[in-house]
Amino acid sequence: MPNLPEPPAKIDTGDFDRFTEFVRRLVAVPHTEIKAKLDAEREAKRTSKPVSRVAGAPSKVRSKTSVSPTLPVRPA
Repeated sequence: MPNLPEPPAKIDTGDFDRFTEFVRRLVAVPHTEIKAKLDAEREAKRTSKPVSRVAGAPSKVRSKTSVSPTLPVRPA
């Protein structure tokens, strides 16, 4: 076997190396695994029923004295 050069010592450059390693691990995850997890979450959301408020109660109650932000109207 021929003599192979030794790989250079890794120089830790901090955040960039951590980011690079994270991206490598992220890209290594198979698409089917990600899709299965997303489908499971979607199904769980579909089957769970949202908590409803009191029947007939409006979500927002406006005061009759509140003024909506509109442009002033010029008299004709």
